[in-house]
Amino acid sequence: MKQIIKVCGKEIRITGRLLRIGRPEGDGYESLAAPDSMVEGLRTSGIRIDLFTFLQLRPETSTKYQYPIEWDNAAVVPVSTFDHWWNRQIRPEARNRGRQAE
Repeated sequence: MKQIIKVCGKEIRITGRLLRIGRPEGDGYESLAAPDSMVEGLRTSGIRIDLFTFLQLRPETSTKYQYPIEWDNAAVVPVSTFDHWWNRQIRPEARNRGRQAE
């Protein structure tokens, strides 16, 4: 079961029946500017959510919020432009496979 609600101007995706988990739509690509106000908004929304998750995006490497956390590995590479990435950061084999896939 999947439900989407809007809280504090952000869409929150809720999944699960027994344990209802809420996470921001687009989680992993954008961070929450104010997770405290989001948690308060969820509490007053009247929708039952048992667990709310969100990511703290890079380059933050230390804990930024007082909530319990679980560290996760992420393979990240800085990309300034597509041209720089395509010509200087990836191997020629990957470029060849990319051209073949076109």
